[in-house]
Amino acid sequence: MWECQVKNCPPHECAPKPAAASGLAAVAGEDTQQLFIYSEEKIMTLPNKTTFIGFATLFVLSLFLAPLAVAAGPSGVSGKSNIAHLYLFEKNQSDWTIVSPGAWGKLLYNPTGTTFNFNFNGHRLNQDTSYTLIYYSDPPPESWPPDAVICFGSGTADSYGDVHIQGSATIPSLPIATDYNYPTGAKIWLVLSSDVNCTAGTWGAGWQGAEYLFEYQLMTFTVAP
Repeated sequence: MWECQVKNCPPHECAPKPAAASGLAAVAGEDTQQLFIYSEEKIMTLPNKTTFIGFATLFVLSLFLAPLAVAAGPSGVSGKSNIAHLYLFEKNQSDWTIVSPGAWGKLLYNPTGTTFNFNFNGHRLNQDTSYTLIYYSDPPPESWPPDAVICFGSGTADSYGDVHIQGSATIPSLPIATDYNYPTGAKIWLVLSSDVNCTAGTWGAGWQGAEYLFEYQLMTFTVAP
């Protein structure tokens, strides 16, 4: 996977793994981390006389903002809103641990609704490569291929290794009844577009897992008015 800027840093690299949170704290964690990085860069360019003041100011800010960063969970629903987020990571194929540093992405979506509305941003991916965001219906153990694949959308990673995929899809509740993980949750992956057949809703012939992003945890979507 292509190595990107340090500012595009997933939670497990930028801060200690936090506890679950809700509301403003769940949304503010990443912004707080970026503020620290940005502030440190700016302070280091100041003259010596003002550097101390700058660091002192940053320390005071950290007293107020750090709790928000610590409280931001890796995945979950933002308070009582109908907005949830899910992190996807590059994983080692031997033991499914997260590759660090590695490619990653963040998905925003509505957990309930008449349509599945989503906004995904991926980082540190292969440049000029087409990726597709999918729901992967897990087959029973030792079985292949998967029962079903639902494609949400596709996009091509730019020269920085970033990809943006956004849209709305009319789908059934997730996971579907034939999913091995039903009713616990569904797997959302980012895969190479060449490895799935979105028209047929099936997996293709190949498997290039080292190039995919896998869910940090299972998610659910419920069709409801």
